[in-house]
Amino acid sequence: MAPIASNLGGTINCLELARRHDAAFLFLSTSRVYPIERVNSLPFDENATRFQWQNAEGAPGFSRKGITEDF
Repeated sequence: MAPIASNLGGTINCLELARRHDAAFLFLSTSRVYPIERVNSLPFDENATRFQWQNAEGAPGFSRKGITEDF
């Protein structure tokens, strides 16, 4: 199976499952778009099941909601 078929089919299956269960969907890309050093320097808390970003003053393009194109 070609990678695009696997990635596209897998994404469609995940989105369909989220739709059927009225669930939120968070898409994470495996391609690096943002400088990893800057991403790793963002403040976060480690909870029982996930990492949760904290607010970072003076970090344009970043909030607890995520990273924008301005990052």
